[in-house]
Amino acid sequence: MLGTVGAAEGSEGGSSGRVRALDFQRSSFPLARLPASELPFYNYPIPGLPLSWTPTDVDGIAMREWEDGRLYYHPVQLASYSFRLLSAYRKTGDAGYLDWARRYAAKIRSLAVESGGALFLPYQFDYPRHELRAPWYSGMAQGMILSLFVRMHRITGEADYLAWAKAIFASFWRSGPDDRPWVSRVSARRYLWIEEYPVNAHPDRVLNGFMFAIYGLYEYWKLTGSSGGRRILEGALTTLKAHVMLYRVPGDTSYYCLYHRTNTAENYHSLHISQLDQIAAMSGDAYFASVAELFRRDHAPIWR
Repeated sequence: MLGTVGAAEGSEGGSSGRVRALDFQRSSFPLARLPASELPFYNYPIPGLPLSWTPTDVDGIAMREWEDGRLYYHPVQLASYSFRLLSAYRKTGDAGYLDWARRYAAKIRSLAVESGGALFLPYQFDYPRHELRAPWYSGMAQGMILSLFVRMHRITGEADYLAWAKAIFASFWRSGPDDRPWVSRVSARRYLWIEEYPVNAHPDRVLNGFMFAIYGLYEYWKLTGSSGGRRILEGALTTLKAHVMLYRVPGDTSYYCLYHRTNTAENYHSLHISQLDQIAAMSGDAYFASVAELFRRDHAPIWR
């Protein structure tokens, strides 16, 4: 059954009245409680200690050289390396890996900006390809960092990580376009979209970034069991289910996004397939697995 989510339901994670809530379509899903071993970002090769990732800042935290030749912190990269550290800690029990995961989590928190009771991770470089000027924010990064803080709380039991997760979760309730940080947008038909590239002028609707955001919302709901967590997760799943076939190109690779409608990257097509299978398991809805199978028949994935 479709329903709406109103203002009173959007205050979780931020102070009442400071995070503008969203009104969106939402269907019910038989959400599964997957074991940790079946979640994304779980199993990686063990990096050696001391870490050899380069380039880094003076504290050993990874940075990325951008197109302008300068080094920047990259929120998705920081989250990705953190998942690798947690995987290594789980496999080895070596506290050195957990210590580094703490350092990465602390750096992420120090970089975050507070807006209306929510935390947003800024990208400090311009991205003309997607019409973005620094600072800008990404629903993909917000989702991955939400997963990270949830896992840090699960592993350590420390309240700070849960508080940080709640503040990241609150960011998804900010409706764009807006002059303030935002990553969510509600369409004219009241579908909730989470934008990897939140451009004020138009929606990009990047598929892989949207699904990465869903991963974070799922882990937050799984940890907290909160009604607000379930509502926004099901809102995102409702949008994905209603629109995912728009990304299909029969007999070819799927579209990267709905604005540019390019489908030249086989790696993103393969990623879409694995993500849809993962979301089928999370949501309990086999429809997503059936779409993944259609995508496979259209063009075989380059990894399995």
